[in-house]
Amino acid sequence: MAVLERRLQVLIDPERGEQLERLAKAQGKSVAAVVRDAVDDLLARDAAVKQAALERLLKRAEAPELSPSEDWPLIKAHIEEDIHRGFSA
Repeated sequence: MAVLERRLQVLIDPERGEQLERLAKAQGKSVAAVVRDAVDDLLARDAAVKQAALERLLKRAEAPELSPSEDWPLIKAHIEEDIHRGFSA
């Protein structure tokens, strides 16, 4: 487990506080642990969304026939054309 050394203060309304306390008690955890788990879930979801977008882009991108003598600006132009066509598969 990582060393917990950064403090974060978040103000919430009483109803959320009570919900967090009930959830923490039901899970046998501290409220802080429940909040850390929620943050981990949010960060993982964000990473998954970015990964899925990258995979869609790479799947959609047409691989141009390039010879070894062609350079990065041409490759970049092909990628940008694919991006402008859209990310959705």
